[in-house]
Amino acid sequence: MRSKTEERRQRIVDIAAAAFREQGFENTSMAEIASRVGGSKATLYNYFPSKEALLVEVTLQAARDHIEQAFSLLKPDPDLRSVLQRFCEHALRVFGSPAFISMRRTVIAESGRQGVGPLFYENGPGKGAVKIESYLRSAMERGQLRQCDCRVAAQHLRGLTDAETLEPLLFRLVEEFTPEEISAIVSRALDVFFAAYGPREAG
Repeated sequence: MRSKTEERRQRIVDIAAAAFREQGFENTSMAEIASRVGGSKATLYNYFPSKEALLVEVTLQAARDHIEQAFSLLKPDPDLRSVLQRFCEHALRVFGSPAFISMRRTVIAESGRQGVGPLFYENGPGKGAVKIESYLRSAMERGQLRQCDCRVAAQHLRGLTDAETLEPLLFRLVEEFTPEEISAIVSRALDVFFAAYGPREAG
């Protein structure tokens, strides 16, 4: 059961999300959010130190449950490729959704403001990267991948799945990929990933 403080914090996030969608980040002030919430700016700042921090929380919260579901798929399995296929498909469905892409555009546009970029990365993609690194490291220890820098391997895995999707989505060349397209995109990405990081053949 949530405490009143947690409920208040969630109400602020929900109201800010609606305001950002309606008016854009630039045109929404903390004073307006406080007014919609029904309180003072001072109270709002007790929960979030800046509008930028609030934007980051709005963005991350929108995908948090889905992200946790994706990472729950990363379990030890003899069929590593199938695990990564399911994980990457799930992640692309979340991060490639119109709602998340819209928020990502906003974060990118505001990334030069008072550390929005680092704040978002450290609390979102950065944490995810650490989990993927850890999973790939365990796969290397099981002999399912060759020994290498798991941080770089994790970055390459993400880059390969983004290669066919990120720019088309950000620039609205497509609104959303179908499940069939996502499956094929991930399969092609994993072909390259395993060609580079699969176990070395003996001999």
